[in-house]
Amino acid sequence: MDERDADAHAGTAAGGRPARRRTLRGVVSVGLVLVVALAVGAGAVLHRAPALYVVVALVVAVAVGLLVALLLGRARRWVGTGAAVVVAGALLLVPVHAAGARGSGVVWSVDQGAGSVNPVDVAAVGDAYLLVGNYGLDVVDAASGQRRGGLAFAGRVRRVAPVGPDGVLVSGDDSVAYFRIGAGEDWDVDSPQPAWDATTLCGDGGTVEPVAAADDLVVYLDSGSCGGTLVARDAAGRVVWQRDGFARGLPALAGAYDGRSGGKLVEPLPSVVYALSRDASETVTLDARTGDVLGRTPDKTRLKAASDDVALWDEEPDDDGRCTTSASRSGEVLWTRSMPCLWSTAWVGGRYWGFYDRFSSDNEALVPSMLDIRTGEIAELPRGSQYASTSGVVLSGTSPLRASTPPSTETAWTWSKHGIDWFWAQVESGPGAVAVRSTAVGYDPFVGAAVRQVTVLEPAEGSTVAWYRDKGLEIVGTPGDGRVVVHAGDRLTLLEPAG
Repeated sequence: MDERDADAHAGTAAGGRPARRRTLRGVVSVGLVLVVALAVGAGAVLHRAPALYVVVALVVAVAVGLLVALLLGRARRWVGTGAAVVVAGALLLVPVHAAGARGSGVVWSVDQGAGSVNPVDVAAVGDAYLLVGNYGLDVVDAASGQRRGGLAFAGRVRRVAPVGPDGVLVSGDDSVAYFRIGAGEDWDVDSPQPAWDATTLCGDGGTVEPVAAADDLVVYLDSGSCGGTLVARDAAGRVVWQRDGFARGLPALAGAYDGRSGGKLVEPLPSVVYALSRDASETVTLDARTGDVLGRTPDKTRLKAASDDVALWDEEPDDDGRCTTSASRSGEVLWTRSMPCLWSTAWVGGRYWGFYDRFSSDNEALVPSMLDIRTGEIAELPRGSQYASTSGVVLSGTSPLRASTPPSTETAWTWSKHGIDWFWAQVESGPGAVAVRSTAVGYDPFVGAAVRQVTVLEPAEGSTVAWYRDKGLEIVGTPGDGRVVVHAGDRLTLLEPAG
């Protein structure tokens, strides 16, 4: 190498060192900006702030492009520009596309139109779903979700009970009405009148209350100043039997709680009649089909809860806080034993009653327990702040939601996602499904804070089998077969296990 070449090489080396230092400083500076931007972006995702997320996404894309350009050199700046475009597209388009997904396991989603009820519960009747509101009832086709029409019932709806294969009994403040929900081609939307209805014959202050149902037979109590009369009618409205000599009002089911939200209106009727004698000295158990007396229970023994043909009874607690409790089936006593007094009860899986034990061993807290209806044996469940039941599982807690499967009291599964709303109003349990309403599950910044998600869980394993999200989304109810009905405004949606 001659002298001139050596000088040129030395000059190039000397000039390259400052350039490399500038490049290194640039890489460090851009890297710091990238780290800060990613941290801010994480906050935007967690707090669902879409505008801030877009700004951060663009900053991150530019920073990545600069970083690539600095590392590859000026000759390949186009690579940095391409990298910036790709990163911006991924950060913006992927969550936007994901936010557009409304759900999985959607059978139908139909706008019910003006004049439809605001449903708070649902019942499966024949080939239709009966949407129950506080002041109205609509019938929609179960297969398509199309609205067939409304039922003619005036006043506030107090209770709805499915009866037989296609009947439904609706009770209000002072009347009951029985409707037949025919198949779609037989449904006359211009004349949705009841097959029969009944108001009190006791004059002013009288009431009519549903008592029991067996097949397509309905029993109600007409009571007031004239006392109480039990009346049984068939689907055509014919009086099958009638019995006088009962008190005004029904036995108070003070311990009954079916594990559902207090706003729910659909509740099956027992298949056995329980009524107070005229002097209220005893509770009389009668066969709903014939009116024959099946048993008599003295007034010191209170009817706590009834489901189908089974009832639970107990007496006032003794000095140790224990009650003499018994179970009966169609008036026949199954067992009697001393145990902690029943508090709230719920039917689970057709065999067990769940309840809060009023007196724990340390007398400081309520103890959720399960009572075997066949034997009267009690098993303590894992403690939780809340309690509900459905189709063979017992749910407790909110974060996480825990489930146990009787007869085992061990936790079978848990479900925990951020943002679970108020437990009693937003966890709905029914045949084959547990539905949880929460803020949108996941961390998509383009799903607004006002969006709510309903996640449908399989009761035995707790796996997610369907989900749906929308603004103002509410759970209507679980009509059966693992299905869940939800609504947002006038839009009604049916979910079922996907696949």
